Amino acid sequence: MKKLKELYFLWGFLDINNTCHYQQTYFKQFEDQNCMENQEMISRFSLLLSFVSFYVTLFLTKNFPTSSKYIFHLMMMILLFIFLYVSKLMTFQYVPASVSHTMTILFISFLYIIVIANQLFSFELPSAMFYVLMSLVPIAFTLPPLVTLLINLFWAAIYAVIVHQQKPTLAFYEDVLALTIVLVISSMMGYFIGRTRAEQAFANERNNTLAKTLQQASITDQLTGLMNHRSFQSDYYELYDGCQQNKRHLGVIMLDIDKFKLFNDYYGHLEGDRCLSQIGHTIGSFTSQEISTYRFGGEEFVLLLRGTAASRTIAIAEKVRQKVYDLQITHEYSPAAPVVTVSIGVHVGFPPKHEKPMNFFDHADQAMYDSKHAGGNKVSVYKGAVLVEEKDEADSQESGA
Repeated sequence: MKKLKELYFLWGFLDINNTCHYQQTYFKQFEDQNCMENQEMISRFSLLLSFVSFYVTLFLTKNFPTSSKYIFHLMMMILLFIFLYVSKLMTFQYVPASVSHTMTILFISFLYIIVIANQLFSFELPSAMFYVLMSLVPIAFTLPPLVTLLINLFWAAIYAVIVHQQKPTLAFYEDVLALTIVLVISSMMGYFIGRTRAEQAFANERNNTLAKTLQQASITDQLTGLMNHRSFQSDYYELYDGCQQNKRHLGVIMLDIDKFKLFNDYYGHLEGDRCLSQIGHTIGSFTSQEISTYRFGGEEFVLLLRGTAASRTIAIAEKVRQKVYDLQITHEYSPAAPVVTVSIGVHVGFPPKHEKPMNFFDHADQAMYDSKHAGGNKVSVYKGAVLVEEKDEADSQESGA
């Protein structure tokens, strides 16, 4: 039963990934931006076929239509122009899927009604016009083959009933045979055209996903999951200019793991990597709309804060220091504490116009080195030529102990 269900969705809705969630695969993927050009080309090709069919039809009538017939022919031509507009409209992503597919089904049905009206009221368009329309439906419109088949089957049944009332038995059977052949061919055509479209859409989606993954990998540090130095470079200058123009605070929190070389020497590089990963993920937990987090390089990390007051920036720096301390990663060779700690430097203010952007950043770096020189496990704030050091009293007692 499960296999039949998969086959049903695979054939009926071109769900190539066998997920059985066609609304999240065929319809949405099919409207992917990368497929627009090819869909538009198919629609225009369909229009060309429609016009050719129309003029062939006029030629086959071989008579000058009366006023009522002339109006009918004119209506057919107008409908073909609408056909162009609607089929092209279906290729644009701004049309919601539910609306576009409803419009498609309504328009196809309207075309069928006009052609059947010709059969009922003898406007002298040949019966072949119905078959031409049936052939164009799977080519022109972005509907799954099962939906296309059901639409064609429904109108074919109505057409067969009308033909049965108008023609003798033998002619009726000939029409039914022709109708069946065209229906089968149009269904197969719809399946193969739709499958090609859907496969292209899925391929484009996979390529887009791969491209995004590669792009993300190029700006992400694999060990910590934080943005890397390359990403920091582009983000920092953009943020600096933005804060400068909008007269907003820019906060820089720079931190370095205390005595990390000793940690690596005594515990090994595998433990060193594990330590970096834990600290990186801890820092990453501070990421938000106003805070961006980066692994600057080696054992150095950076947090950039936009529009944040100085007091809040300092408080966040203290939280970072405390959270790293709370990890309780043993480091018995560190003079700062028996566990891994960080030295933090903070600089916050309005980016000045007369300074180079990296000078602003260097102030946080300078404050960080002052924290290290003072013994580590500290937060130092750069204020001009004065460095304000902040340290939690409870941690002071623990460090002293």
